[in-house]
Amino acid sequence: MSQAAENSVWLNQIQVAIGVVGGFLLVLTLFYSREAAMAASKAAVAAQESADTMVDAERTNMLISELQITGLANRPETDGNVILGVTYKFTNYGRSPALLKKVTVAISLVQDLPSQPEYQQEQALRFTSTVNGWYGLATPGDARVHGSRVRAVHSGEANIWVFGYLEYEDVFGKGHTNRFAYRLPLEVDSTVNFRPDGPDTYHEYT
Repeated sequence: MSQAAENSVWLNQIQVAIGVVGGFLLVLTLFYSREAAMAASKAAVAAQESADTMVDAERTNMLISELQITGLANRPETDGNVILGVTYKFTNYGRSPALLKKVTVAISLVQDLPSQPEYQQEQALRFTSTVNGWYGLATPGDARVHGSRVRAVHSGEANIWVFGYLEYEDVFGKGHTNRFAYRLPLEVDSTVNFRPDGPDTYHEYT
């Protein structure tokens, strides 16, 4: 074999060797790139979880703190309705202010609530509740209920229900909803306490 041929074979062998090494390095590079990408992804997830934990720890928390109905011994008006007094408060038990967006509170004097809530007179709000601040009716607001429903309560044929919801945002712009239903035991002229009750469709806390 001539020297040129030998050189040619030798050069081809070198090129093959270089190609094998290059392929190995490429695979190695891809492997470490994948590991780095996975590590970065895990770090991003951990950072997001940490941020979510901080947001949850500092979140606002609007809950009903007062709820009472009075006037259940009042005589009916000429139109047959009894005027009841309603007092309620939502208090911010969280660690940051709340921007209240929408609220509705309703009274129903029935034995059991329907399976699905029907909300009426939803009120848009632009109100900020500071930590330990509250929103609601400090003095009783009027609610007109037909006397037959009040008599049904006194006879034990109906319960006193208050249901509704409050929508609000926290300082991070995250929306929250407190959807509720309470049954209020009667004692002569007014209710004495309140406790969650009714179908699950009336309850939501986010």
